[in-house]
Amino acid sequence: MDALDKAILVCLSENSRMTASAIGKRVRLSVSSVTERIKKLEESGVIERYTLLVDGEAINCNTEAYLEVTLENSSYGESFASLACSCSEILRCDLMAIEYDYLLFVNCDGVTALDTLRTKLSNLHGVKGIRVRPVLRRHKRSTSPLV
Repeated sequence: MDALDKAILVCLSENSRMTASAIGKRVRLSVSSVTERIKKLEESGVIERYTLLVDGEAINCNTEAYLEVTLENSSYGESFASLACSCSEILRCDLMAIEYDYLLFVNCDGVTALDTLRTKLSNLHGVKGIRVRPVLRRHKRSTSPLV
């Protein structure tokens, strides 16, 4: 991957619907060259998928929080992660190497829904504890390390 590929990725990170023509103008390449490079980035797995950022407030999902989950021991990790990944309110589920085991980023449609999710997770076999860290204000949101 070279600097032109990275420039194309920045364009797509800003707007995944940006046309090859618009990208070409920005990075000074022909449409066919841009299209060919994008195809190679997709085939190599650099571009995993195209996605959509939804404004949670616009659809009444305006309560964001981080949940720090501690398990009784690591043997519960796979089953916990599997369940967490199947829950639509959980947007991220990351195994951590600190005082808690998993960090979840969640988006719920209010404090009551957040508490219901916390209770549901707390009642899972192997969960020792959960700390809820509500988000007061978001300053940046991105899906790419390039922007």
